[in-house]
Amino acid sequence: MREIHSIIRIEKVKTYGQLAAKNNHNHRLIDVPNADANTDIKCLIGSSDIVDDVKQHLVSKGINPHKIRKNGVICNEIVATLSPDFFIDNKLDLRGKFNKKNTVEFVNIVKKFLIDTYGDNLVNLVIHLDETTPHLHAIIVPVYEDVASGSFKLAAKRFFDRPQLQLLQKRYCAAFRYLKGYQVTYQEKSSAKHKDIKTFYSEINHTKLDFESELIEKEKIISRLRDERTRLRREVTHYQVVLSKVKKYAKKVEEALAYFPEQFTQNIVQMITKIICVGDVKYDDRVIELKVDHSDNVQPEDKRIEDKPQRKLQPLSPLRKPKPRP
Repeated sequence: MREIHSIIRIEKVKTYGQLAAKNNHNHRLIDVPNADANTDIKCLIGSSDIVDDVKQHLVSKGINPHKIRKNGVICNEIVATLSPDFFIDNKLDLRGKFNKKNTVEFVNIVKKFLIDTYGDNLVNLVIHLDETTPHLHAIIVPVYEDVASGSFKLAAKRFFDRPQLQLLQKRYCAAFRYLKGYQVTYQEKSSAKHKDIKTFYSEINHTKLDFESELIEKEKIISRLRDERTRLRREVTHYQVVLSKVKKYAKKVEEALAYFPEQFTQNIVQMITKIICVGDVKYDDRVIELKVDHSDNVQPEDKRIEDKPQRKLQPLSPLRKPKPRP
């Protein structure tokens, strides 16, 4: 099981000017140095005007968006992602940069997690696929209902104080517990510390450098393995040619061996037949001559001449054991 890390960062937004800058960055209304101009982004919740989304939500809760206390937090931005290697594991079939299955699964899990955690206070959600690592930008308006007064109030501390940030890290990591083939962890020691988005990008870039260094080493290993594979394929091809020749030769030998005994036997039988036939003819001629020349002198005891000679095989003498040498 492969280990990856969950990464989530929160940043406060205290003015509409800051929020407008977030909008320009998140929806690519300005040039972003690390972004790919040929790759678009996708807004999953809300519109391309984050400022308007926030104001409308405040109004719907009965809060005047222009009467926020001085230095008060209007909303919070969450940036969420996973280790970069998770998105490039297996086939890069999403824009030629990321694995589609893993990226889609990540987006669905994070979207559900944010909706379950913040409900309608999640007013804007954007997925960025044009940078080094896919990540989501979420805008949360920290509004809650005060039971005592029966009205809604804006209070970021209620959602993002130290214990809540620590709990957010754990819950966000736990949201990926059903990822097959991966074990998701997080840095518990730093979970209660607030880190802004700049720190987040710094960590991503640092992780990228580590990953690229590891990738270079793996590419070298892959290159060596490819060379070895090419060499082995050549050897296999050579041995296949040799094996083919050996099989052809073996087939010829087998055919020769199958033919030789039969032909040899036939030749022997023919030779024996010829010998027997020649002997019979000569013997018959001799009998005829005897009958013609000595027909008057043939005695009964000479009848043995008319019978064909019986050829008896002499028994083989037993092998003598060699005398031991002195």
